Amino acid sequence: MLFCWRYLKATWRMMILVMLPILLLTQTPGRQQDETLLHIFPHHQGAPLPDGFYVYQRLNERGIAIKSITPAQDSLIVRLASSEQTFACRA
Repeated sequence: MLFCWRYLKATWRMMILVMLPILLLTQTPGRQQDETLLHIFPHHQGAPLPDGFYVYQRLNERGIAIKSITPAQDSLIVRLASSEQTFACRA
């Protein structure tokens, strides 16, 4: 009986050790497929990039919900709340 209990306990520990990393990898925010990004570049190299607040105001005027605006190398990355708003942003 004691051997069976140790075997069962070891099996549960192994299952937790295997399943925990799998759950963490599948549930991380970076692996979401429904996230919509809009990458904004200047038209000409060396041209000034619009301010993030200016971009926020213009998109908000059109009723486009924004999660975040992040500056990158010579560009802005805008995360939109829904994928349906992508076409409205590009117009």
